[in-house]
Amino acid sequence: MLTLDQSTSTVYFNAAVSNQFGKHSLQSTISTVQSVFQAMAQPPIAKCADGFGRVRTYFGCVFFYALGYIVVASSNGVVTYAVGNSIYIIGITGLFFLQNIIVADISSTRYRC
Repeated sequence: MLTLDQSTSTVYFNAAVSNQFGKHSLQSTISTVQSVFQAMAQPPIAKCADGFGRVRTYFGCVFFYALGYIVVASSNGVVTYAVGNSIYIIGITGLFFLQNIIVADISSTRYRC
C-alpha cells in the first residue's frame, strides 16, 4: 500500500505543481531535495528506533507522513509545497525503513537470504 501511495503521490504532486503553481521549472529542484531527504533521513530514524523504540518511532513517522500531506494539501505556493513534500518524504522513508527493521527483528537469521 505504501509503495502504491508513494508512486501515485509523486505523479499527482508533480502535476499539481506544474498546473496549479505554474512552476514547472522547479520540479527538478524539488525532486533533488526529495532525494537528499530520502537518503539522509535513514540514519537518524535508525538511531531514534534504537533509542526510543520501534513503535514510538513508527508512530513518529506516521505523524510526519500525515503532517506532510496536510501541509501539501493546504499549500498556496511552491515553497509551502516543497516544505510539505520534504516532511512527507521523511515520514514515508521512515515507514519503509522501519518495516525492514521490524521484519528483521522478528525473523530468524536462518530464513534470511
